[in-house]
Amino acid sequence: IWPGSVVAKTAEDGIRIVDSMRAAGADFVKVYSRLLPETFAAIATRAREIGIPIAGHVPSLVRPAEAARAGIRTVEHLQQALQGCSSREEELLADYSVAARSPGGWDSASAVSRRQTPLYLASHDPARCRALGGEFARAQTWMVPTFTVLRSISRLDDTTLAADERLQYVPGFLKTGWNPKNDFRFRMVTPAGWAVRRQVYARQLEIARLLRDGGARFLAGTDLANPYIFAGSSLHDELALFVSVGFSPLEALQAATIEPARFLGATDSLGTVAAGQLADLVLLEADPLANIENVRRVAVVVANGRVFDQEARAKILADAKQRASAGPRQ
Repeated sequence: IWPGSVVAKTAEDGIRIVDSMRAAGADFVKVYSRLLPETFAAIATRAREIGIPIAGHVPSLVRPAEAARAGIRTVEHLQQALQGCSSREEELLADYSVAARSPGGWDSASAVSRRQTPLYLASHDPARCRALGGEFARAQTWMVPTFTVLRSISRLDDTTLAADERLQYVPGFLKTGWNPKNDFRFRMVTPAGWAVRRQVYARQLEIARLLRDGGARFLAGTDLANPYIFAGSSLHDELALFVSVGFSPLEALQAATIEPARFLGATDSLGTVAAGQLADLVLLEADPLANIENVRRVAVVVANGRVFDQEARAKILADAKQRASAGPRQ
């Protein structure tokens, strides 16, 4: 899908690639959407055998519960959760699989997926969704919903996005890429398609709440470089979206602090403000537990022991604005 990706067409490919990544010193293997189930299974088995985690997307032909049981450590962007929360999951997945394995391949599968989306929306089953959350909890598979990117890619036809003041800090080449007409993923989306995407996003917010109710654990992330995802401040957006789906402000903050430390097995150095921990913290002007929007009211940042007061942070922003307006380096 992306230039630079390593393609694994067979189980043997998958095993070889996992071994090569381990030998190269990789911390984990990211799996992606178009792995065939048998290839994904071989990757998961081999990764478990040699002690390297897998994380990323639930492949499109794999049920999310199966991916969790196979050992995927994180699920990004609620991949396949819409399908896993449907009472018609098995039936619709079988049809999708036939299309993907047909001579038309993934082009045929994409056409089937567009037809299936309204069916998944109509067959949403909250009880099944909560049960899926339990599957994730038992497997110790963490959700990284990236609400911000789900929101942005559901409404790229909204012309008001271009008025976001944070665009002044974004280089021109990135902004050009954020135009849906310049992105292969979105250039063919019709007005009706954008309407369906907004319906999917609304359902994804509900799904996240149901997965949490079922016991799934969550981490905060934003998927930087995707359209209208801004370095730093989009994390503030993400925490507000966590609260909008029913997380308490404390739980939202924990998804960006202690929960990542637990996920990484690094609570001895990260995730809390205490003597002996790394000095990575932020001092706010108001209580975020009273209102999560107060995370935007930053007074001082300490990053790895280095203090950035308001003047220092203003300079960073000014430099970013100048670099963005200067264009690419020659």
